[in-house]
Amino acid sequence: MKAMVKRYITDLYSQFHYYATWLPTSTIEVGSIGTFSGREFERLSHLRNEGIDFEIQEDTSQADLDYSSEGAVTISPKLSGKAPVAGSVLSEADAGFTVDFSRKNAIVFKAKGVVCSSIKDQIKLGRDLKKKYDEGKWDKKWVVVRELVRAESATILISGSTSSRIELKATANIGADKLDIADASLSLNIAFEKNIGTKIVAEKGLTPLFKVRRGRER
Repeated sequence: MKAMVKRYITDLYSQFHYYATWLPTSTIEVGSIGTFSGREFERLSHLRNEGIDFEIQEDTSQADLDYSSEGAVTISPKLSGKAPVAGSVLSEADAGFTVDFSRKNAIVFKAKGVVCSSIKDQIKLGRDLKKKYDEGKWDKKWVVVRELVRAESATILISGSTSSRIELKATANIGADKLDIADASLSLNIAFEKNIGTKIVAEKGLTPLFKVRRGRER
């Protein structure tokens, strides 16, 4: 488990330059205070509990984020009426996905409808944290979530072996242009799985990525 978590957090940071929430279903907020245990963020409190007020700036534009471990993941979309891949449990009439992994701890991360929110005045935040630190009211290990990525829906898969597979079947009526493994409107169900370490399928409202600010920064 530790190796899987380390790989997930490290790979997503390398790809997006954001820390990854673990568990991916854990909810954090802009202004959350916490510490890092290894590479995992542990929530402790909130800025408002420490008497620090702030405004949140919400982005209006949306984007999609997509990452798969290079050379270790094959995602095969399956349209209704098309032949499935070899060994699939999906029938010709089904629509969905077959995902094959060739390495342990390989990752599929797909977030749909991503928006960012952040603390609006970062200069004021820095001054407020420095004041708390200088007054001895701020632990040097504490960090603040200053920017947060929220996804309309997301699919996160991590393999548990060198020959993992998962098959997802769409139960909603869809067209060819709607086949997105992170789309909650497809009502994806797991039709088959083999050696999958983590599976989060088209989950709504995740906060999978974030940035932090420390109490003392140069």
